Amino acid sequence: MSSQVEPAKPPGGASPLRGRRLLAWLLIGAATGVALLVVAAVVALRSVDLSRLTGTVAEAVRRQTGRELTVGRGPHLRVSLTPSIVLEDVALSNAPWGSQKEMVRVKRVELRVKLLALLHGEILVDRLVLARPDLLLETDEKGEGNWLFGQPGQAASSEKPGTVLSLLSHVGIREVRMTDALLAYRDGCAGWRVGVVVPRLTLAASRRAKGNLDLEGALSLGRAAVSVSGVIGGLNSIVGDRPFPLTLSLSTKGAAAKTEGAIERVRDLAGVDLKITLEVTDPQAVAASLGAAPPGLTPFQLECRVRDSGKGWALDPLRFTAGRSSISGSVGYVMGCARSKISVDLRAALLDLGELTGAGKDAGTTAKAPATQGGKLFSAEPLPLDALRAFDVIAAVQVESLVLPSGAEAHALAARAVLANGRLVVDPLSLTLGGGHITGSLRLDAGRRQGFTANLTGSDVELRALLALLGARANVSGGSTDLTIALAGSGGSLHEWVASLGGKVRIVVGPGHIEGAALTLGGDVLTGALDAVNPFRKTDPSTELRCAVINVPVERGVVRLDRRVAVETSKINIVVGGTADLGTEMLDVGFRSKATQGLGMGLANFAGAVRVQGPFTSPSLGVDAEGTAMAASTLRSAVRTRGRSLFQGRVQEMFVAESPCKDALGEAPPSRPWPLSLFRKR
Repeated sequence: MSSQVEPAKPPGGASPLRGRRLLAWLLIGAATGVALLVVAAVVALRSVDLSRLTGTVAEAVRRQTGRELTVGRGPHLRVSLTPSIVLEDVALSNAPWGSQKEMVRVKRVELRVKLLALLHGEILVDRLVLARPDLLLETDEKGEGNWLFGQPGQAASSEKPGTVLSLLSHVGIREVRMTDALLAYRDGCAGWRVGVVVPRLTLAASRRAKGNLDLEGALSLGRAAVSVSGVIGGLNSIVGDRPFPLTLSLSTKGAAAKTEGAIERVRDLAGVDLKITLEVTDPQAVAASLGAAPPGLTPFQLECRVRDSGKGWALDPLRFTAGRSSISGSVGYVMGCARSKISVDLRAALLDLGELTGAGKDAGTTAKAPATQGGKLFSAEPLPLDALRAFDVIAAVQVESLVLPSGAEAHALAARAVLANGRLVVDPLSLTLGGGHITGSLRLDAGRRQGFTANLTGSDVELRALLALLGARANVSGGSTDLTIALAGSGGSLHEWVASLGGKVRIVVGPGHIEGAALTLGGDVLTGALDAVNPFRKTDPSTELRCAVINVPVERGVVRLDRRVAVETSKINIVVGGTADLGTEMLDVGFRSKATQGLGMGLANFAGAVRVQGPFTSPSLGVDAEGTAMAASTLRSAVRTRGRSLFQGRVQEMFVAESPCKDALGEAPPSRPWPLSLFRKR
């Protein structure tokens, strides 16, 4: 009896064994076919005269660019499933005027080609590897770039780019990898050079934009590792006439940047139109990676549009924002020789220096004494004045409201600076401060006779605002101040400047009211000197200021204070005398005080005398207690102690004048003996 269920049969009646044999023969046939194709491709590849091919390319490059393409060793054929063509020590020559022989050097070039494409007469590069490429972009003394091929100022060749394109039409590149690349730019006029290291960079055919390349890699700027990614133009954009698109994103610890736009003719670096955005969220981290140590800068954002115009570049518009501060304007750069030219035009509605630098919350009420002890305050290291000879600059700055680190505000700041032939002139410089107006000028010369000249004039400026401008805080009301400062110095270091300093400083402060400790000069020694000559400084909650005068000449770095520095309050008068030698950095200064009449408390005849001597960085304070006591007693008692007191009976002579402030304003030198002359060096 036959079964009702029959076993299934293979199609066509074939048995399972026969089916398996058929599959095996198909696999063997396919493998054999692939092997034959590989052999055929290798034979085809070996049949290509590689040296002839590189010679053809080199000749086309020479005709198109006027440069020589050379290969040190190779090409060599490395046979595998993905054969490679290897060249070593490949170089493209530089312009005849270049600082080095080659513009581009590549230690090793490897092209991994597709086998099947060789059978069709095409060379499809699966991967192009460039090991240790070194690219130098530079300009000559006329500002011509070495990327402009051919003779300077002329087209490279009358041939069209089709010569190169005809060669490249049979070549396709899917991926490019670079390792340990060095990209550098050198200004042939100024001589400065900058560079960036590229540890790795990969370019691959873009899946988002046909004909373009996806980019991914890393850069090194100092100690900062920067990751970069984006999309750029392909080979046809570089060699042909198509615009070269450029969309990049860069990031490092604490900062990120974006670039969007295109370059019309990338071969000539012409027709640049890019939008650049930089956002710094952690300035301290960025500064540390660059090897710098700035103060506590606040996070900021910078936006600008970059365009080229012949030999020039423009950042216009440009906008900088940080907290409440916002700056807008433009910056221009024109390459030239002997100097490149920079133009700056910046405007700000509000500029908060305290917020920008992080110094506002840390600003003290007074200046602090120098941190170094026994060292020098003014450095003898050469100033970087040579930088003034690298560029010519025209700059204009306008700030409607300027907030100082102390919190005080200045308004209507306007300055114009011109730097030409190594000479910087800032004129005019003006601002309104504390209800008054300040104008000034500065001249800085980096030529054969290096030095500076500074002038500053102010009228009706509130004392509180003026102290804030100098970085100090004080609870002061009133004190309308006039000032005239004219100083000049010469030399190549800060020490030489102050040692040669000459001119005059004249500051006159009118009536005012000071809350808390009054007239703190800063530094333990100077504060101690005031404590000794003013018994009311620590006890009185406020001080009524009648006047204060600084009217000192400066000659060859020596500031002479004799009878030209004075303070009058409702309770005590103080006169400062002696000398401050900026060149040797030595102080020899005396403070004299005398209480005004009618104070009670037994202080009507109080007089104090102290002396500050020694280096600026570590002066010492000496209190002449015996001399102070004698000044408070009768003249007869003073005579009896003659010879035992430093000041002897002359202390009371200093207050012969009805007003020390009025006496200090006198332009003629003192005609009578002056006790502070005891401090002058013999």
